[in-house]
Amino acid sequence: MGYTNFNYENYLDQNRLREAHRFQPLFEAIENSFNSIEEKAKEQPDFQGGQITVQILRDTQGTFKEIPKSNVTPPEVTGFSVSDNGVGFRPANWNAYQEVYTSYKKSRGGKGVGRLSYLQAFDHAEVKSVYHEQGKCFCRTFKIVRSKSGTEEESNKEIPSQEPNTTLNLHSFNSRLREKAPKALDAIARQIAEHFFKRLSVGSQASLVLRDEWSGRDIDLRTFCNEEMVLEKSEESLAVGSHVLQVTHTKCRIRVADKHQVHLCADNRVATSYPVSMIHLPTKGSLANGDSKYFYVAFVEGDILNREATQDRLGFTLPYQANVEQGELPYSEDQPVSIEEIIQAVGVAAKEFLKADIDPLREKHKERIEKFCNSGVIYRPLLSQRMDQLMLIPMNLPDAEFEQSIWRVYHDWKSDVRQRFNQMAKTVQENISDLNIYRDSYRVALRDLNQMAMHELAMYITDRRAVIDFLWERLRASHTGKFRDEDAIHDIFFPRKKTSLDIAWDESNLWLIDERLAFQQFAASDLSFRDQMPDSESLKRPDINVLYDRVFDETFAFTDSEYPPYNSVTLIEFKKPERKNYDEKENPVAQAVRYIKEMRASQVFKHDSHVFRISDSVPIHIFVVCHIVDELMSHIDAYNPIQTPDGEGQIIYLNNYKAYIEVISFEKLIADARKRNEAFFRKLGIDRADWKAGRDNVNSL
Repeated sequence: MGYTNFNYENYLDQNRLREAHRFQPLFEAIENSFNSIEEKAKEQPDFQGGQITVQILRDTQGTFKEIPKSNVTPPEVTGFSVSDNGVGFRPANWNAYQEVYTSYKKSRGGKGVGRLSYLQAFDHAEVKSVYHEQGKCFCRTFKIVRSKSGTEEESNKEIPSQEPNTTLNLHSFNSRLREKAPKALDAIARQIAEHFFKRLSVGSQASLVLRDEWSGRDIDLRTFCNEEMVLEKSEESLAVGSHVLQVTHTKCRIRVADKHQVHLCADNRVATSYPVSMIHLPTKGSLANGDSKYFYVAFVEGDILNREATQDRLGFTLPYQANVEQGELPYSEDQPVSIEEIIQAVGVAAKEFLKADIDPLREKHKERIEKFCNSGVIYRPLLSQRMDQLMLIPMNLPDAEFEQSIWRVYHDWKSDVRQRFNQMAKTVQENISDLNIYRDSYRVALRDLNQMAMHELAMYITDRRAVIDFLWERLRASHTGKFRDEDAIHDIFFPRKKTSLDIAWDESNLWLIDERLAFQQFAASDLSFRDQMPDSESLKRPDINVLYDRVFDETFAFTDSEYPPYNSVTLIEFKKPERKNYDEKENPVAQAVRYIKEMRASQVFKHDSHVFRISDSVPIHIFVVCHIVDELMSHIDAYNPIQTPDGEGQIIYLNNYKAYIEVISFEKLIADARKRNEAFFRKLGIDRADWKAGRDNVNSL
């Protein structure tokens, strides 16, 4: 026994309509009207007056004349009425309508299921159709409802003769779909015109009018499509593998298009859409043709698309990406063209179609890229190494997004360089006897690595120069004659209340004091001993304390079972610039001695789950950075200090504690940092000869 029944209600429950396809049932109704008129034209060659009228139904249908139209958002759409003067629901059409997956309109691309979508978006539909059959005139009416059979109240009566016509009313637009649906007449017209662009862009078919009684306006969609929607169009045949596609390139005005798109069509209707590849059109913004702005929109047709359209005509069974086995031909009956290949081929053709408008923009875009990369040392290599990739950055991005995009290109290039170099180094090492084979490739990889490292180093040195200048400015007296406090100075060297586990390695500037401090294993800033030492109750807070692993460049693993010894421990104490009053207890040397005693007693630093053990043999080094005034010297002299060779600092060695205290002035700290970096500054052209006016005090150091 064959299957004779179809449960329409169950079909609807299992096939919900996506919001993006909310107007698909309306499109199906319009397509059926086109088919009915085409059927009539085929039977009556002299017939030329095919007409389809789509009326928008709104929730104020009864009182629309009383509502002022200016500056008022149109009422929500509740349904549509679609009328045509085609052949009507003759017995043959009616029989086909009752058969799911009917082949009645297969030759025109019909799938036999289009009308099933009506109740996916609307509560019910009503049909009234007048048709001629065997010299008589009949009127068929029925209602499409959400039931197992799908129809009810069917009637077919003979009536006095009149012209054939059919009206389909779609009632009660689903609230989920209606909520974000366009309300304005022009917006709805745009979607219909875009969907039926291929039908409307030729001149020998039925007219299609969209009517809105609320606004009192009608739009002839054929005129809208050809005169108001499109600035310019061009058609061409495009070979993609063994398949031939027809592409219509258009420049759509910005009031009817809001993005660059490629529409793939099946049987004269848009089935699905994709963005244009950024390789061919690197801008999301509109383009300009003279004074008129537009978006590029392509319509693609072909036998392969007609054949591979899904039954709901909302997509294709084609693979998105090609999946060609190595050694096989790329195109065959078993391996059809992919969606991606179609989009790429259309993009290449679009680039030529839009050439006159895009080339000037590309030149401006290139100038912007070159200007930005030349202004940042680390980005300069990208101009020779990754220009093609840079040109794929969308045009007209805001500055912040533009900079982020260039940074991503730089990061990709840097990762690629390191990966290539590491792989080449490994290859050469494994094949040392055949070095000549790999030498040229190795040199290329090494050259790129050196170039990247050189520019990163240049940026790092430039940052150092900026830090030194900034610190000097912070040390100068304010307009009130007072100096900034030590906290403001502190943050330049290392953020307060942070540890090196909390920040990136280059967020601190401890190299200002000693280059070795840039490679600390662990550093803590402005945290009390009690927070860091399990056995300590001291609330004393060294400004910065630093722990060294025994070997700088070897990663140290923190575990609960092994605690390798450290090479040294360093503390840094800052005092307010130009401070002159120091008593016996609060002078920095006395503070340093108390810190040393506290660490020797505890022997353990702890931060979260990380433990750092300090053996008795580990030296402790304390830097005191301040202005060395007479009152401070009286406290320093008590420890028999040794003056530094330049006379700008004092060194105290506490033999019993294996500890050093080095007291240095801010001036010495800055001068020494400049001297250590002077060769780099000079190489980059940012040495002291180029310092800005007003830095005479700096030059005198």
